[in-house]
Amino acid sequence: MKAGFGWEIGAFESWDCLGVKNVVSEMLANNIQPANWVIKMLESGNSTFYKTENGVKKYYDITNEKYQSI
Repeated sequence: MKAGFGWEIGAFESWDCLGVKNVVSEMLANNIQPANWVIKMLESGNSTFYKTENGVKKYYDITNEKYQSI
């Protein structure tokens, strides 16, 4: 998405910057239901959509519910 719009960060990177847990809390407080997979991701102890491990950037894959290398 960011490449198509010329954004420096994408939509999910924005959530990471703001804190996924914080965004979800605000959404729920305003009667907005986030996608079930986002709730499940947080409940399983994963708090970001992207992370870097040993210099490798990874994304949270909703299909297998774990991080995959980009």
